[in-house]
Amino acid sequence: MIGLISKFIPGASWLNLAAGAVAGALLVSGPVYLKGRADGSALAELKPLKQTIRDIRERNNDDATTRKLSDFDLCIRDLGKLPECDSLK
Repeated sequence: MIGLISKFIPGASWLNLAAGAVAGALLVSGPVYLKGRADGSALAELKPLKQTIRDIRERNNDDATTRKLSDFDLCIRDLGKLPECDSLK
């Protein structure tokens, strides 16, 4: 095989071909690595955003429930059983 290659490429040897293959792999792997890293960063930014949206939706559901609570019930729910909550009955 190397004999066939050396007919077309003068001075080709196993060392030259191996060095060329390594250089080619490094040349190709750099942009691929950077693209993968950028995609990973985008996913890392997307995860907290999705959690925030879930929290907002849950808060909207809580707001609907909160509007139905009396002042006393709201005080108990948010602050715990404080003596001051009894004055709101």
